[in-house]
Amino acid sequence: MEDLVGCSSLHLNPSAVPIGTAVGTVGNRCEVHVLVKGLVDPEKEIARLQQKRSATLDQATAAKEKIDKHSEKTPETVVRSDQEKLRSLQDEVLTIDAAITNFRKLCL
Repeated sequence: MEDLVGCSSLHLNPSAVPIGTAVGTVGNRCEVHVLVKGLVDPEKEIARLQQKRSATLDQATAAKEKIDKHSEKTPETVVRSDQEKLRSLQDEVLTIDAAITNFRKLCL
């Protein structure tokens, strides 16, 4: 599989996220961790991630407001879809928080 994706090392479901990695989210079910220690400025990455976190929180707030406006007439499929979107956004915020924590460790 490493040859297919063109990488030198591939770990599926590692027990711990390695220090010095950046995280990218691919939907709410997949995270990609790339070793970036020494290649990027941690402070800039933290700032970028904080902006992404803020935008994701705004989307989550909008999704929550939409859910709160549902009535009894709202189709169940729409309700479930909106709830899943909210859960996905909340999961993404947690992933971003973990990435910020990892970058803060690089700054020490």
